[in-house]
Amino acid sequence: MFSDEDSYDDADLIDTSYDDIDMNIDQDEDEGKNCIILNQDNIRQRQQEDITEVSTLLSVSRASACILLLHYKWSVTGVNESWFSDEEKVRMT
Repeated sequence: MFSDEDSYDDADLIDTSYDDIDMNIDQDEDEGKNCIILNQDNIRQRQQEDITEVSTLLSVSRASACILLLHYKWSVTGVNESWFSDEEKVRMT
């Protein structure tokens, strides 16, 4: 089977050279970036607002608006741009 000569030391398998990695992490890089943490109620409210906006603007049912938003990854702008550039193509989606 295996002898002591066949065994490998884990250190032989691990490359510890970091030549290709930039280890200079700029702490100031994240400063000025803002984010908002949403809870489930906030997300549902925003989804309902987006569904209403798409439904109203495109004169489609709320169900159709929801399907369109799902297809366009919840981008109201994406739905609107596609709709107004080629409505028939979007309807066939």
